[in-house]
Amino acid sequence: MRPEVDLRWYKHLGGERQFVARLNAGVAYAYGNSVLTGIPFEKQFFAGGSSGIRAWQARTIGPGNYDRGILRSDTLRKAFFGLDQLGTMRIETNFEYRFTVAKKFFGATLKGAAFVDIGNVWNLRKGESILVATPALDEQTVFKLSKFAQQLAVGTGLGLRYDVQYFVFRFDVGLKLKDPQFTGSDQWVISKFLSGPRDFKDSYNATHGPDTYRFIQYNFGIGMPF
Repeated sequence: MRPEVDLRWYKHLGGERQFVARLNAGVAYAYGNSVLTGIPFEKQFFAGGSSGIRAWQARTIGPGNYDRGILRSDTLRKAFFGLDQLGTMRIETNFEYRFTVAKKFFGATLKGAAFVDIGNVWNLRKGESILVATPALDEQTVFKLSKFAQQLAVGTGLGLRYDVQYFVFRFDVGLKLKDPQFTGSDQWVISKFLSGPRDFKDSYNATHGPDTYRFIQYNFGIGMPF
């Protein structure tokens, strides 16, 4: 069973300005004899990417507080490197302010956008993720209402849209504000970006390698994100 909802609200602010809010949520639940096999890989949810939380690459957020750095073994981290970070539940919301930069720009209209993206994916039950190598990691991936705020990823950014009427070329730059793989005040990685990104990235790479940390994510796409 996999219900999903996508709600959007568009508010025109006069002229070429527009504010858009979006909520996307879904859950996949295995029951009966399908509990033994679980949710198929291609039916699980992911976060990040050019139409989601744009400060992260697709399939690199969560589930929950998932942190590969808890694996002290380099061999284990290498074994889990590059695996899609998926979940059986997703909650994601996006806020975007759209405006026109230039009406005549090389034969098209150049539009801009400022956005904030919030959300994550989770597992409904323990043992649902192929990413789990320890009980501690398994615990981090499960949705708990008491930890909901701690497990949200928050990103912001700016974008350009080259609108030629029939289709739109889109370029967005996302910046991480809050990263749920960390704990406490360390989740607000924007402070690390402003105070000393190089030292932070070196420390992260040493404990999470071969994973590396990126504060900024570039996204290219065709068509509007929502």
